[in-house]
Amino acid sequence: MAEYHVEVKAPVDTLLTVISKEGQQLKLPKDKFVHLTLEYEGDTLLFDGEGVKQIATLKSIGDVFWMILSLTSKGFEFKPNEPLEIIRGIKDKL
Repeated sequence: MAEYHVEVKAPVDTLLTVISKEGQQLKLPKDKFVHLTLEYEGDTLLFDGEGVKQIATLKSIGDVFWMILSLTSKGFEFKPNEPLEIIRGIKDKL
């Protein structure tokens, strides 16, 4: 089991449906950080809010990073935001 822990803050009230062995629905309130534990070897995440409709199928840590970058571009905030930190580190070296 490969888990990734992150806190997420949505720009609008968003319903997150996690399709996994346990399955669950979470409300991500606007402007409040919520802790998520993701299983990145099998979870599928459905984000549904005003102006936000996204599906992420997680099969590797790379999928988690792409999901974080994609949602960041839509106004979501993540702690930690490792993909963004990696990109900034590379950019600073160029």
